[in-house]
Amino acid sequence: MICVRIAYSSPDRNIDRANLLEAHKAFLRSGALTILQSGPIFDQEGVQTGAIVIADAPDIETMKAVCAKDPFVMHGIYDRISFSEGRVTIGQVV
Repeated sequence: MICVRIAYSSPDRNIDRANLLEAHKAFLRSGALTILQSGPIFDQEGVQTGAIVIADAPDIETMKAVCAKDPFVMHGIYDRISFSEGRVTIGQVV
């Protein structure tokens, strides 16, 4: 199943975010999730506001449980996180 996490950064946590960035990247590369796409998201002015992770997971509850172990999540770098299930009907991801 395709699962999507959109996380919005807490603007007052920029120093902590920078300190945890390598641990966050290591988590994403750990293989805990089969990540199809991941990266920052930006507002209309080009300011990074958060990040998106699109993964192949057994179900959305697994996605939530694994993402709870992300250092950014564990240390409150994000102030808002949403999870959604996606169903690919057109695209390159199978």
